[in-house]
Amino acid sequence: MIFDTLEHFEAYQSLHPHFADAMAFLRKLLAENAPDGKHALPGFENEIWVGISSYSPKALEETRMEAHEKYIDIQVMLDGEEYLYVPSEEGLAVLQTYDAEKDCGFYVMPAETAAVRLFMPKGYFTVFFAGELHAPGVAAPTSQTVRKAVIKILK
Repeated sequence: MIFDTLEHFEAYQSLHPHFADAMAFLRKLLAENAPDGKHALPGFENEIWVGISSYSPKALEETRMEAHEKYIDIQVMLDGEEYLYVPSEEGLAVLQTYDAEKDCGFYVMPAETAAVRLFMPKGYFTVFFAGELHAPGVAAPTSQTVRKAVIKILK
């Protein structure tokens, strides 16, 4: 997992051959004021896409831990703020087994599970590599509606 500000993203581009392409595509979408929805990078439709969404973060008890096997998540906070939780794998119960078509499995995190809480305001990003558990979309004290981009890159 990586957590940093967007101004430092270039320092991580060497970790994957498509990180730079994906971020350039997101910047292009934002410059074009792209609407919420799924946007695939032309020529890489099944390898790189960006999901832009606006939503109200939820209480931790209402969120689910998730993990992916095929795609890397780069989550970019465009507006607003939220918490993200990154748990240890101990004590997690499977809520929904991994679905290969959706590339996602869901887990329940008991209150006593060790976890890191990240405060993610506008201008920050996280990278969750395949297999890394995370719970996005958790309400922070001043959370209202957030707008976030999730870049998906085939590992």
